[in-house]
Amino acid sequence: MLKNLDTIHKDLFKDLEKSVVEHEKLLSRIDKGKNGVSDATSREQHHYILLKMETLTTNF
Repeated sequence: MLKNLDTIHKDLFKDLEKSVVEHEKLLSRIDKGKNGVSDATSREQHHYILLKMETLTTNF
């Protein structure tokens, strides 16, 4: 079971890392004034990442 737990932890961390990179790209697009990108979208993504981080911290 501990081996599985380690794998789950790594997978969750990789997923969180991917989400952060995508969020940074979105922030860059907002900063550059790209069309079709809103501050609200960024805030939603940020909130989602925060929830994922809290889950990872709380459960591991």
